[in-house]
Amino acid sequence: MTRLQTLAAAAATLSFATPALAQSVTQDNSGGTGRTVILSPLNFINDTNLNFGDVVLPSGNVGQIRIDADPTVPSFVSNIGVQPLPSSAPSRGLMVGAGSAGMDVTVQTVFPTALYLGGDTTAAALPVSLGLDATATAPNTYTYTIASDQSFLVHVGGTLDIPANSPDGAYSNTYTVTATYP
Repeated sequence: MTRLQTLAAAAATLSFATPALAQSVTQDNSGGTGRTVILSPLNFINDTNLNFGDVVLPSGNVGQIRIDADPTVPSFVSNIGVQPLPSSAPSRGLMVGAGSAGMDVTVQTVFPTALYLGGDTTAAALPVSLGLDATATAPNTYTYTIASDQSFLVHVGGTLDIPANSPDGAYSNTYTVTATYP
């Protein structure tokens, strides 16, 4: 816009100048391009809850259940000191996202440090450590790249420690996983 105003002023000056006083006018024709990237809206849903399964802990023993978050690991569950019940299959947590192919997505987590009996934070607790199937780029922050089919998968796994003589019952807690374009 400034360049157009300058050229208009120069043309007005030239039109009133006598030929002996006329000055040469140069024109700047340098070019540029405009660019924008339009991103598909980012969608992100919980597909499968993390489930450590139902187990029996022999009296006086300590136990541990580990679920590997890596989806390429076929035998992703290991149990130490506990007997899993066949009626309850453990599962990795899985969140499914969609967006523009090739774009990076920042995934941030808020993970609990315990599962509580009946989900009540004042009840008995089992220590838990959760993680994703990607390497953290900062504390609780991960980067995923959206695939050519416009999807990305976030797997959750973890380790649950079961102290000796833990009360019977269902233990639970919630975690938060948030996905955003950077």
